[in-house]
Amino acid sequence: MSEEYDQLRRELGAARTTIEVLKAKVEDLYNGAESLIGRQLAAARTREAAVRQRKAVAEARAAEAEHNAANLEAEVAKRAAAAKNILNHVTFGFLCIGPDQRVKNGYSVACETLLGTGNVEGGVLPELLGLTGSRLAEFSLGIEQVFDDVLPDFVTLQQLPNTFALPVAGGTRLLRAEGRVIREGGAIGELLFTISDVTALAHAEAEAQRNRALVTILRQRDIFQLFLRETNAQLRAATTASSADADDKFRRRVLHTLKGNAAAYGLSDLVTKIHRAEDAGVVTAESLAEIGRELATFVAENREILGFDGECATRESWSVSAAQFDELAKVASKANAEIGPQLQQWMDRAQERSVEQMVGPLREFTQALAERLDKQVCFRLMGANETVPARLAPVFQALPLLVRNALDHGIEKPECRGNKPAIGSVSVSVTRPSPTTLELVVADDGRGIDIEALRARARERGEEGRGGDPFVSGISSVDSPDAGAGRGVGVSAMRAAVEGCGGLFRVESQANEGARFTMRFEESGRP
Repeated sequence: MSEEYDQLRRELGAARTTIEVLKAKVEDLYNGAESLIGRQLAAARTREAAVRQRKAVAEARAAEAEHNAANLEAEVAKRAAAAKNILNHVTFGFLCIGPDQRVKNGYSVACETLLGTGNVEGGVLPELLGLTGSRLAEFSLGIEQVFDDVLPDFVTLQQLPNTFALPVAGGTRLLRAEGRVIREGGAIGELLFTISDVTALAHAEAEAQRNRALVTILRQRDIFQLFLRETNAQLRAATTASSADADDKFRRRVLHTLKGNAAAYGLSDLVTKIHRAEDAGVVTAESLAEIGRELATFVAENREILGFDGECATRESWSVSAAQFDELAKVASKANAEIGPQLQQWMDRAQERSVEQMVGPLREFTQALAERLDKQVCFRLMGANETVPARLAPVFQALPLLVRNALDHGIEKPECRGNKPAIGSVSVSVTRPSPTTLELVVADDGRGIDIEALRARARERGEEGRGGDPFVSGISSVDSPDAGAGRGVGVSAMRAAVEGCGGLFRVESQANEGARFTMRFEESGRP
């Protein structure tokens, strides 16, 4: 019994010892600074402090961002209001349209003034611009091509008409509308149009052009009067021609010749009217009459500056020297059958004019056209002091046609002239190979004329001239005519003028070296 008691005491003591050890271990585990739990608790407290700090920083930044956002919103609103205030007080109008061509919200106030309506939003832009008929269809189609986004923006936008005549009370307002593409995610979302009133500018430009034309005319006053007489005669002949196809070609030659001379004198309004008449299917007597009225109106409005009116300009007069009168008296004293021919010869010589007078402002016309075409050219007039019969006036009146063709189709731009001089050459020369022969030559050093291509086109249309002559009316070396050339009229009109004066007409051309037009006239009985 005592042994059992002793054994129990020993076990109880061991248990107490174990408990104390375990107690010490637990206390050390939880309370010791270097204990695992202590370290974990310390790390947890550190993380908690860092989280509280980050939260405080985030809250501070959120408050700052909210404050900044409020300030930014206010600043944006302020600047937007300022921009809108500026846009609403400028004379230019700004509006956007979508693919449906309707004006979107947000246009500037000036649009209502410029377009003459308060109902701009939702309106169809071509209709707001006063377009109708073919011009409306052309503009609408152009807008569709822009939104199709097949060609580069600058190509499609450049093809859009940009000047519009809007009827308003008391007259017409000229507007200019220029478009810009606005893309959204790479695709075209809107077109922004800037609209401006260019009425005053157009009037100022027209007045400046009128003054330039008057200066040019006053420098060539006598030859301009001759131009008026020849033009009136040609218009009368064209008006009385029938409506047959051959006569329509004659009318077109008359108009094309007149247009070249009108451009040489700077008569831009007359050029525009002729261009419209040429675009018509048939040149009518009414369109010819309108062109005649336009020319007569210009002379009447400027008669004080010009020193003559339309009636005086059509009365032909000549200055005769005392020596010429003496010669006439000698001829008249001869009572034989030779009086008639000799008197006619005398009259022809008395009516001769210098080449410089006959060509008029051809030099200025050439330089102005070269600048417009972005080309460089040297124009030379040889034989300027030579005198020529007045009956050759139709030939000299048609010279601008050949010069225009040389610049439009022959002379290249400087960078395209290869080994040739960068400045092209166009020359007009008048010589007398013999006492009774007059030769007029127009030459250039451009790319030349593809005569075989012209013959092929003439054959395709069944209009090839006698002996394979490709220079028939309506056949051109270019596919797309412009306001000045490319209608296949210039060379044929010149040839008709030469042959009408009893001359011979010859064309020579060398690829990449240029073209040469030679016109020869015989003057029987000239001493």
